[in-house]
Amino acid sequence: MLISKKWIQDFIEEKLPETDILVDGIIMHAFEIESFEKVGEDEVFDIKILPDRNHYALSHRGIAKEICAIFGLTFKDIVPKREFPVSEKLNIEIEDGKLCRRYCGAYIKNIKIDESPKWLSERIEAIGQKSINNIVDITNYVMYGLGQPLHAFDMDKLMGGITARAGKEGEVLSLLDATGVEDKKGRVIELGQGECVIADDSGPLVLAGIKGGIKTAISKDTKNIIIEAANFDPAITRKFSSLYNLRNESSKRFENEITPDYAWDGLEMCVDLMLQIAGGELEGVKDIYPKKFPEYKVGVSQKEIEQLLGVNITHENIVTILKKFNFQYDVVDGVYIISVPSDRFDIRIKEDLIEEIGRIYGYEHIVSKRPELFNKQRENKRLIVESVIREHLVASGFSEILTYTFQPKGDLEVLNALASDKSFLRNTLSDQLSEALVQNLRYADLLGLSKIKIFEMGAVFKKAGEGLSLALAVAFSKKIKGESPDEDILKTLERVCEVLGVEKTKIITEIKNGVLEVDLEKLIELSSDDLVMPKFVDRDIKKYSAISQYPFSVRDIAVWTEGEGNENEIEEIIKKYSGELLKRVSLFDVFSKDGKTSYAYRLVLQSMNKTLEENEINEIMNKITEEMNAKEGWTVR
Repeated sequence: MLISKKWIQDFIEEKLPETDILVDGIIMHAFEIESFEKVGEDEVFDIKILPDRNHYALSHRGIAKEICAIFGLTFKDIVPKREFPVSEKLNIEIEDGKLCRRYCGAYIKNIKIDESPKWLSERIEAIGQKSINNIVDITNYVMYGLGQPLHAFDMDKLMGGITARAGKEGEVLSLLDATGVEDKKGRVIELGQGECVIADDSGPLVLAGIKGGIKTAISKDTKNIIIEAANFDPAITRKFSSLYNLRNESSKRFENEITPDYAWDGLEMCVDLMLQIAGGELEGVKDIYPKKFPEYKVGVSQKEIEQLLGVNITHENIVTILKKFNFQYDVVDGVYIISVPSDRFDIRIKEDLIEEIGRIYGYEHIVSKRPELFNKQRENKRLIVESVIREHLVASGFSEILTYTFQPKGDLEVLNALASDKSFLRNTLSDQLSEALVQNLRYADLLGLSKIKIFEMGAVFKKAGEGLSLALAVAFSKKIKGESPDEDILKTLERVCEVLGVEKTKIITEIKNGVLEVDLEKLIELSSDDLVMPKFVDRDIKKYSAISQYPFSVRDIAVWTEGEGNENEIEEIIKKYSGELLKRVSLFDVFSKDGKTSYAYRLVLQSMNKTLEENEINEIMNKITEEMNAKEGWTVR
């Protein structure tokens, strides 16, 4: 955010430090400064404000409070505090207190639309904004100054009262552009998806907190205006500013949540400036605040501060820092109980408060030291159980896989999906393991596997909440006499249960198409407390090579030979003529009859450079066949 030094000075009693001192202080205790430059007689800083501090720091007032805390300066509240008459003509209603938390409105008559005075246009232009006219510039000045977005309506174009409500199906809104006139692209949005709108009796006037409409837009002929200073739900604002691609300075502030207290501050300053600069007279104001935010308090002791920061800090130092922030506090039984300012949503637990104390105290005063070792090693039962399961399954021939959390179906839908087929959180692991079986079976010959055995442990998301699952899947590339995938899974899971000390009957569920999924959380809960982390042994070192991007081909060959024990000689012939194209050769059938033995081999051929053609493969197989047939007593079947 661009911050004007002259503008900051308005909020501080004492003269600001020199620029280099000011920059160093902000960087060391609050925010990164990405750049700063001289603009006319002013200096402008580009300050990087992270999301956790957007609640209060996206304004000159917020930055001024930070500078006061860092340098021990005195904050000056420039918001005019005055009594306003209650309007007799403003009819304001909030239908849904969740969508709109507060709505402050002011009716000003007989204003004059004109150019802004020099001081105002200079302030706006110093931070990269274009001066439009006195009305638009005043609303921008208040937003960048205090952090409260505002909107102005032409009162004479209004039909009936103002209502903050949800958009209705079939309603549309023609948008303004950034200068307050009709959008050059003629953008019209269709409403009725849960967004918040400000409407009169004729329909929507504003997409609340995001963009105004042309129906009640300010023009050069406007005489009577309504000023809106409201507070809108951050999640709803974020959703629809993204949906309609209308992110701007107003929506950014509401998306990150600002206190409803800002609404009245914004209205007060805006009305005061309107009367000074645009003339006119105030008919009155209205303030609709259905449910006020409760006061938030956080307590922390001196001991807790010292333990977390790792320094000895005195009571006097703590009190001095709290006063620098203008925090109201009491000390009860050694605990500092702070009344958190309404705009500091980033302070909710004692650790947040300790962070504030630490950064103003100065991280440079925190000396690094070696932490004390724990006398007793902490154990994580989930980690132990998962490690035991993993080690046992791998030893049983299973391979662990990891699948995507986002899926095309499930119980919980993602708000902003990465893709159309990833719009839900998975509620099961079984579906993806089934797909993985199909994919891996295609490469069973290349891998030399008669069985595909895979498992996964991971989070699943059901309507009741997040949970953990263990899923096992087995498939055979060809039938194996006396064996089945389901029996393989059950035997494996039974052995796992024995190791964990769990009764199998308590966790077994239905096996479907070679896939079984069980409640891992329940398995962890029922597991013996005496389990220890397995000592993983060094496995055989394997040499890996790149995988070819070209398809592989499979060929079978069977040969009758005299007597038995000819396997080695057969394999040598196959390797001789297949060369580097032979990726795998396996004996899959042996049959003896009348003093002869038949050997059946499967060859997997693949090139690293191209797709093998049929004639190339046939040439290899023909050479193998010729040499085998040339052997006395040998015949290729």
